[in-house]
Amino acid sequence: MIVSDDEKADARRRLARAGLAEGPILGIFTGGRVSRLKRWPPENFIELAAALKADGANVALFVGPEEKELMGFFGQRLGSGVPVLFDPSVRGFAAMVAACALFVTGDSGPMHLACAVRTPTVAIFQRPDHRHWGPPPELARIVYRDGGVDVRTVLDAAREEWRRVAGGAKAERFA
Repeated sequence: MIVSDDEKADARRRLARAGLAEGPILGIFTGGRVSRLKRWPPENFIELAAALKADGANVALFVGPEEKELMGFFGQRLGSGVPVLFDPSVRGFAAMVAACALFVTGDSGPMHLACAVRTPTVAIFQRPDHRHWGPPPELARIVYRDGGVDVRTVLDAAREEWRRVAGGAKAERFA
């Protein structure tokens, strides 16, 4: 997918209005099909986002149409330091994902979208089908464990990838 320069500039303005003006952005998408057991529990995303924010990352939490009703839940528990964002437009959402230095997501359409716009991705898989449906290793780091993936495992992978992609002083806190 190709996101235009105008779409990218608009996404950066929207992210800045949400409080993400300076430095690289670490995006987290909270969705995944519940009916196919692909969605990680919302509490896990809260713990992950809070830990990465405490590390100094510029964190944004994204929800899709199926998770929109959870925006208040996420916002209440994370506070104003982590914006919770929803964009019903695929192109608008893609532009915001393209503005992220790293994108952490479950097995979902946005996982594939992040890879399509070449945003480094940490992909959380709840099922062993990642060998068939997962993105190639040059586009994403897959996190999978039999019996489910815990927050610590995803946090460790996100910290390692953040150091790799974000660089600079903010990423040094992850060392």
